[in-house]
Amino acid sequence: MDSVSADLSASSIVRGCVASPLPNNEGDGLGPMRVLRAHASRKAGPTQSEDVKLVYTVRGSTEIVFDNGSISLRRGGMAVLPPRRQYTCVPSTAVETVTLYVDQQFALEQVQWLPYSGKLLGDLFAGSQPRLLTFAPRHGIEIREHLGTLAHLGTLVAKNDLDRMAHLARVLSLVLGDGETMKDPVHVHPQVGKAIALLEDHLDQHWTVSLLAERVSLSPAHLTRLFVRHTGLPPSKFLREARAYRMHEILTQEDRGVAAAARAVGWIDLSQASRSYRTVFGHPPSSSTRVTL
Repeated sequence: MDSVSADLSASSIVRGCVASPLPNNEGDGLGPMRVLRAHASRKAGPTQSEDVKLVYTVRGSTEIVFDNGSISLRRGGMAVLPPRRQYTCVPSTAVETVTLYVDQQFALEQVQWLPYSGKLLGDLFAGSQPRLLTFAPRHGIEIREHLGTLAHLGTLVAKNDLDRMAHLARVLSLVLGDGETMKDPVHVHPQVGKAIALLEDHLDQHWTVSLLAERVSLSPAHLTRLFVRHTGLPPSKFLREARAYRMHEILTQEDRGVAAAARAVGWIDLSQASRSYRTVFGHPPSSSTRVTL
């Protein structure tokens, strides 16, 4: 079983995604791409995979240990793990991850069409050394949303599966497009990081800038300045985007209608929820729901 899946029993369900048991060589015969969600709270491994693994940390932190070093993976970070090497996961807290497994040759075939330098692509998908990537918070939210959708859709078997390929292309585009983070990691102010964690973990709460500032021991004006500096958005707009992404995840992966999804992420005014959703995704939430309103 995957090293970041320590607490998953065979065929256990994690947030709507079935995490099936994996063979010792995790990539054998399972298609060119798949995504697994996992929770872990104790050491697991070593394991190895025939695929490149992109491990995104939703919450918590873990150390990923390999033969000549280790990577400290924290909330919002991503580890790129080359194939055919052994890795051990050592969580320092309970950790939730979403892992994208991609066949190395398949990945290189896909990313050659993206407008980034060959060196960057080679470093990411053909390199032999594990790498740690960090992202601007708003990019991290979008990466997590696309990975969550891929986890729900299941394993990619046919390369002409346009739905899965579209989400994969967007993830790779964000990872490579935010490529400066590969050379110069994004260091988010600790209190901004704490504020982001509070918002994302409690989207259904009624937040004001004053309340959020109080929770992280800053003045509202100072928090807003720091938020804009580190995320490009004021707290209120960041919250609207985070709610929209979580609402999209609910609509596309769960049997809930627009009103229920809006309430689940803290929207009281359904029209405001719809406007915010349309601003982020370009279409109304009703076009994403799996159920009839």
